[in-house]
Amino acid sequence: MSARRGPVPCQTLIWDLSSNPLPPISRLEEQSQTKRCARLRKCLRSCLESMLAPYMEACKVLRLLTEEHDLEKYFEIYEISPSDLHDSEIGEIEAGSEDGETLKSLKASLYRLHTIRRILLCSLLALDADGGKPDFARWGIAVQEMQRLASTTAESTEKLNRILSEEERKIIA
Repeated sequence: MSARRGPVPCQTLIWDLSSNPLPPISRLEEQSQTKRCARLRKCLRSCLESMLAPYMEACKVLRLLTEEHDLEKYFEIYEISPSDLHDSEIGEIEAGSEDGETLKSLKASLYRLHTIRRILLCSLLALDADGGKPDFARWGIAVQEMQRLASTTAESTEKLNRILSEEERKIIA
């Protein structure tokens, strides 16, 4: 007796999908991506850690040169809350306490760096510039900090680009 094949009810398809759930991303990550990207993740973690301290230091230096009232206005404009300020300051200490090469940890570190860079932007925008002699000293310090950060960021970018190009060569070969 031949089985008649007709349209499959939608409920049957849904039941088939729900009875065999897809593995969570963490399991997929553990099985393949971590092995393939371990070197890149290690380098990214190292780069993020090496960039956090200089950016934090630059924020502290530039905040000393700004008026608190002006800085708070820019924090409001760029939606930086007091909790963001607090989290960015203590985040540096917590960075080494967990497994820093997991996707979750890398995202948290990258978000922390992004927040610190936004704080830095607000500090730069809040610097006075009225054309007087005090501007030269203030902006001279700001320029030195930006040059230092540009150098640090360039070093990290170079490290990541080097590893990415090595990984591409492995895939092509």
